[in-house]
Amino acid sequence: MVLANASMSLGVGAMPHYIIGSASAIRGTPMLKSRARLNRQFDRIARHIPQTAGILAHLRRPGARWFRIPLGIVLIFGGIFSFLPVLGIWMLPLGLLLLALDLAFLQGPVNTAIVRGMRKWSTWSRARRDKKRSKG
Repeated sequence: MVLANASMSLGVGAMPHYIIGSASAIRGTPMLKSRARLNRQFDRIARHIPQTAGILAHLRRPGARWFRIPLGIVLIFGGIFSFLPVLGIWMLPLGLLLLALDLAFLQGPVNTAIVRGMRKWSTWSRARRDKKRSKG
């Protein structure tokens, strides 16, 4: 397998991400498919919060592993203690995403949790928006 640098067209500030193997290999292998899905989650974060694109690009490089793992652990602990000021629940999924880049057994569960969470969030926000429109 060859490490290939593929870049998605994200418009301004396209961010590279690293995929192992080819597109046909990704369709056939669950681990590579999980890795591609994980990269799409990071791409979504970069699109929604453009200020993080440079930091995420740096963290996603294969050489940043020794910085990424401790940062992921710190973010998870920060998410657990989200009841304290400054810390927030947003730290937990971000820490899990960072750890899932290096720990293959986390990729499937983290992807599933993130996708389900995003679906629940969009359903909830849509219902809230519709409720406000019906009142006004």
